[in-house]
Amino acid sequence: MDVCVRLTTGSRAVSYEELHGAATMLVQVDIFQDEDGHWCAEGVGHGIVTQGDDLNELMANIRDACELHFEEQLAAGRTIDLLVTAKLELNNAAATAG
Repeated sequence: MDVCVRLTTGSRAVSYEELHGAATMLVQVDIFQDEDGHWCAEGVGHGIVTQGDDLNELMANIRDACELHFEEQLAAGRTIDLLVTAKLELNNAAATAG
């Protein structure tokens, strides 16, 4: 699997897999809140989609979805590291309320 993350050590760029071993995969999961207030997650570059009513439920559902999606890789002894990133919208509610 190609991983987009590059870490630099000295003058040589090293991939995540080189740094952590070929048996480790890094999977990015983006989380966001939909218009109904539910928390949603999508695996970047993978067919992983899940949701939860709150962040605790979402994190449990992400784990379950990733374990199912990568079942063969996990059975073969690979390790999956999840990088969870959140998209949050900030606004000045006080300025728009008045």
